Amino acid sequence: MQHTYWVTRGKKHYVNKEVIELMCFDLLNIFEASKGIVESRTEMLEIPAISGTGEVELSDEKARLLILHNKYAFMQISKTILQLGLLIRTFDDQMKTGDQADAYLNQLSGINRSNIGFLSGEKKLTIRYACNKIIHSEEVEPLYETQNYLFADNELLRDSESNIFGYLSGEILLRGSAKKQPWEATLYVQNFIESILELIHFEPEKIASKASKASKASKEAM
Repeated sequence: MQHTYWVTRGKKHYVNKEVIELMCFDLLNIFEASKGIVESRTEMLEIPAISGTGEVELSDEKARLLILHNKYAFMQISKTILQLGLLIRTFDDQMKTGDQADAYLNQLSGINRSNIGFLSGEKKLTIRYACNKIIHSEEVEPLYETQNYLFADNELLRDSESNIFGYLSGEILLRGSAKKQPWEATLYVQNFIESILELIHFEPEKIASKASKASKASKEAM
């Protein structure tokens, strides 16, 4: 069969590094803004910390930023990490079969030594393994550091179990199953983002230059 659009034959998926950077930017901002929004709102409104039992009445009008953050944070986090997981896996596949595969694998091994997260408290996550767990997770749970405040009148500002509101801790808990066996993984968001940025800015020339300098220094030391 004749392929009318012959110009696309042999082409790979288009992976836009700037789009990946913007996703990293969005994800970072959600997590970094969380604590600041909670603390600035509670301080500005002069909400006292509570020890023991009790509640603080906080109207919707006075808590617009808190409500906005809680309304959309999970949706944006879930959407963004899933897109990143798919894009980074595709980028990884392409680089491993490309002309610069050896240099890329060299850099990847260094990136995988960073602390991206772990599986069930034991196995350390590589960047690709982290992407796999994101894609195949059945539950996604961004973790919160709880604040010692209780908000009485708005469900969006209450934890479903304790009614204590908090801010994002920087970790995401992922749960799923493989071969009917449950697994649980913890992802460190900031380290994950830093690893992604290092990965997509792969520069084989710099790696080759470093390797050459290391080899030269080794020979001179002999």
